[in-house]
Amino acid sequence: HLLCSQSNSPWLVRKVNLKNLPSDIRFNCIQQDKDGFLWIGTVSGIYRYDGSNVIRFLRDPNDSNSLSHNYASTLSRDPTGNMWIGTFGGSLNMFDRNTGKIKRMHSKVMGMDRSIFRKIKNSFDHQSTIAATSLEIFKIKDEKTDSILVFPRNPLNANITDFIEYEKDKFILTATTGLFSLDWKSRRLTQIVHPLRNNRFFCIERDGSGNYWVGSQQGLVVLNYDFSLQ
Repeated sequence: HLLCSQSNSPWLVRKVNLKNLPSDIRFNCIQQDKDGFLWIGTVSGIYRYDGSNVIRFLRDPNDSNSLSHNYASTLSRDPTGNMWIGTFGGSLNMFDRNTGKIKRMHSKVMGMDRSIFRKIKNSFDHQSTIAATSLEIFKIKDEKTDSILVFPRNPLNANITDFIEYEKDKFILTATTGLFSLDWKSRRLTQIVHPLRNNRFFCIERDGSGNYWVGSQQGLVVLNYDFSLQ
């Protein structure tokens, strides 16, 4: 099922049954492309919904233009309209809008082909695709990949959960062990000091005023542009 709000009330939720989509399937992520199609990432493949019909994309070991893994953990649309698909242990995939084919984004960078991808977003300058796994950040531009291993020594078992690039090459990371700022050029990671007792953070977005809204285990947290708590 999909959940959506009814037109007469933005807060009233109803179930939507999609034709050809199993009713008991687990949804992990959802994204709309430039053509208006709805892409749905699940534990058993990707579904593309055009308003009437559903097309399913699956891994085929004999087809290099199929998904590298059926477990889709995150989706993102880049500025050119391509759809990026992060998987649970099967690297990155890109659906090329021009060719209609899936391209597996294999990399020589250690770990990408075995990684669990958490988030994919466009870079601050819209020139690159940024993808985060539990421990590492990847930057992909023109099929060239750079990466930073954020937690090389990990005694606290930290995991990246989300990120935002607030300036070019400057990031805020949410993690299961706190909030961090990352400077890509210097490779410097700094923990953001905050007074909350619990330091498990899961998601982050920035509003039009430059404030950062962060989802944590203790509820919603709002940071000022200088990372101080409101």
